[in-house]
Amino acid sequence: MQGQRTISESPHRWFAAFAAWVVVAALSVAGVLVVPADAGAHPAKQLYNQGEFEQAKQQAYGRDDAKSMVLRSRFAVWEGDDEDARRFADAAVEVAADGEQARLAHLEQARLKWLYGQRDEAIDQARELLGDAPDDPQIRFELGRMLMADGDVEQGRTVLEAVARRYNDGMFDSADELVWVGRAMMQLESPRDANRAFSRAVREDGEYLEAHIRLGELMLDWHNAAEAEDSFRRVLADSADHPEALAGLALVQVQRQGRFVEAMELVEQAKDAYSGHPRVKQVHAHLLIAQGQWTEGQQVAEAFLDRAPQDGQMLSLAAAAALLRGDNEGFAAMSERFDDRRSDRADLLAVAGEFAALNNRHRQAVTLFEKALQREEDHRGALAGLGLALTRTGQEADGVPMLQRAFDEDQYQLPVYNMLQLYERGLDDYVTDEVEGFRLRAEASQFELVRRITEPLVGEAMEVFEKRYGIELPSLTLEVYDDSESFSVRSTGLVHVDPHGICFGPVVLMRSPRDQEVNWSMVLWHEIAHSFHLELSDERVPLWFTEGLAEYETRRNDESWTRFGDVSIARRIQYGQMWSIGELNEAFMSAGAEDINEVYQTAMLVMAYLHEEYGLESVVEMLGQFADTPQTEETFEKVLGEPMDRIEQGFEEWLQRHYAGLLHQTLVDWPRLRAMVEGDEVEHAGEAEAMAFRALVAAMRGDEQAAQVQLSNLARQNEPGDQAQIVAVLARQVLGEADEALQKGRAVIDGGVESFELRYALARIAADAGEKMEAYVHAVAATTLAPYNVDAWRQLEERAEAVERETSVRRAKAGRFHRDVHNATLARRISSLLLDDGAYDGAMRAAGRWTEIAPTDAQAHLRVADAAVKLERFEEALDAYRRAVAASPGRSDEIIGDAVETFRAAGAGDYARRLEDDDDL
Repeated sequence: MQGQRTISESPHRWFAAFAAWVVVAALSVAGVLVVPADAGAHPAKQLYNQGEFEQAKQQAYGRDDAKSMVLRSRFAVWEGDDEDARRFADAAVEVAADGEQARLAHLEQARLKWLYGQRDEAIDQARELLGDAPDDPQIRFELGRMLMADGDVEQGRTVLEAVARRYNDGMFDSADELVWVGRAMMQLESPRDANRAFSRAVREDGEYLEAHIRLGELMLDWHNAAEAEDSFRRVLADSADHPEALAGLALVQVQRQGRFVEAMELVEQAKDAYSGHPRVKQVHAHLLIAQGQWTEGQQVAEAFLDRAPQDGQMLSLAAAAALLRGDNEGFAAMSERFDDRRSDRADLLAVAGEFAALNNRHRQAVTLFEKALQREEDHRGALAGLGLALTRTGQEADGVPMLQRAFDEDQYQLPVYNMLQLYERGLDDYVTDEVEGFRLRAEASQFELVRRITEPLVGEAMEVFEKRYGIELPSLTLEVYDDSESFSVRSTGLVHVDPHGICFGPVVLMRSPRDQEVNWSMVLWHEIAHSFHLELSDERVPLWFTEGLAEYETRRNDESWTRFGDVSIARRIQYGQMWSIGELNEAFMSAGAEDINEVYQTAMLVMAYLHEEYGLESVVEMLGQFADTPQTEETFEKVLGEPMDRIEQGFEEWLQRHYAGLLHQTLVDWPRLRAMVEGDEVEHAGEAEAMAFRALVAAMRGDEQAAQVQLSNLARQNEPGDQAQIVAVLARQVLGEADEALQKGRAVIDGGVESFELRYALARIAADAGEKMEAYVHAVAATTLAPYNVDAWRQLEERAEAVERETSVRRAKAGRFHRDVHNATLARRISSLLLDDGAYDGAMRAAGRWTEIAPTDAQAHLRVADAAVKLERFEEALDAYRRAVAASPGRSDEIIGDAVETFRAAGAGDYARRLEDDDDL
């Protein structure tokens, strides 16, 4: 469709995405069979087209005609039986009865030759077929993509462009033919034309599943994950184990929401059905490499290459995995195999660049993309990737023109389009300027405030980390975005990322503090730590290591800047659900919302263990070592001088000591309960425990009768076990039986069982039963058993207020304050309370916390100033007043007037004059 356009539709799909997850070559993965338009004449083919693969296979094995033999060959490929695949394809050629059947059989032979590395023979056979049937779009697609993949791009384009001309002449109109037309257009990188052809194919025959598959692949390539998902689910509704639909949906899960666990489950389902399917193998390797399992991903790719030694996509994936692992020889070997027939092709380098960028190796990505463009100056993936990577390494002056080049070459790349829109119009209200020690970008009305907030914090962090890591950053750019959409686009080019901050190394992105309630200072400290880790490791530090170390750095700077999930961690230890050090990288990539905090805290605990057992200098040495060996096990063993299993054992023993207080308690296995609620099979320690859990699940579902039956059966058990007794109390609580639950809970405690979760529950139960003092006692016990649990301190505050224990109320507020680091309202209240009590040091600390969370709130800075004046720390008060004016410039006269009076009343007239004479206010 290079000339006249014959269809006009789907304008909302114009802007295509940079294919980080799906390389166009995947759309033409070797050996995918689409049957001819006369499928209705052959029962096996008809079943195949409908996705009824098992029935199609049975029919094909019951017949000995050419089309049945072709289907047998195809299923043999899917099952990894390459010998049978060749045998059946040869048999198809032998029994072919007429010209059309012979072409189909010979084309299958050519596909297999291509798949198994007999590239010259495959191309020659496809050429011969095209000579016999020059108008066949399927043959033209196969020959064209073979030629292009083999390095003969111009001849391949010539073959494929003829498909467009014939289409425009009205030659193709069946769903089958239209799918081949669309695939040819995809190979020619004409996605709009491909969209037209695939969409028309769907309209022509909505039951033709191949059309939905290809449309879904195109939508995935455009990063239109919603429509891609619709297409794949449409296929799976008719064919539950369709391998390509499952593989496509797996990529949707990752592209849309980063759901690696769900994605791998879909891949496993596809493998169970068809273990050798090329597309499934490719997606499996891709996902493994993407989530940090580089060795495993390389193994999958290389195993496939044993079958298909010249497969360009698998060579690219294997090369990328080797590069990430630090296996330079492996990368060179894969590159040499790729270049054997494609020395002028850039695909391998572009794929490696994409994975380097995905792993935060943006400098390496720049180098790879530049090398790719030396081979193909108009390679769309390399142009887009280089533009994005340059902006992430602080080279916007070069990156933005490169993005424009990418857009001029291909106007359907959504991340490129979004980034250009941001740079051309989205930053109109932003100021970018050099400040003290770094480059700052912020929305114009906030720039002065952000500068006053960040300069001292960044300066302090840089001083601390330069001393700790022994390096200086070549440069640092801090960009603060006023809305999550701009932040997301600047991060990825897409509008779906929503963390608080992102570090690319020399560039740190933050969301505006007025766009969220989170301890903004803590997040910024965390991100700057990443900059040093990436610099020292040459951007090769594993994700889990830098995240854990950044968490540890925030805690070292301020004890309250940490994640207080100790009960959850202790529960994992108690029930054998704790991650090992070697599992943490995968855990970061696959963790769901319910356990991501625990993954972060576990990584931080590893750093605390390493610091305590081996010294901080060992941690720093590891960062430097990752530059040469970017793998956890090898680096740990080299630096620490011990085998990894001994290091893992040491960490486990350290955790046992560190959490001894919690591990002596009985904690409820909530993940088991969650699995039961979701209908999964679980194992219990015994029948009594199973009864208790079933009772609690039934109570939660509102099935009181079933819950009571289980509780009655439990009551007849001898020595039911501590967890079973606690769970039974919780079940009665859910059932609303406060008196019975309280009685049973008391009995459990009298029996010598102690548990934070039981005490926490009994505090609520006793309150519901009107036993205020008993509720208070249980609440006190809960804070003693789990002193870092925010919920325990919140409940103590409630229970202490109910019995008018003012000292305990204040103690509970203080306990919450030190553990609820993101709560601005609490910090405000505590600062007010302490200021009224004359506890000015504490008031200033609390007010400072308020400004960490809500630095755009002028009142927070004024509260700091009030406390600072009381403490006669007038310089700090002056800075706080200046920040208050920057936060609320419309109140500047009022704020300055009040501040001048306050300074004079405190005998600090010099500071009053300095404030009055400040030209910047």
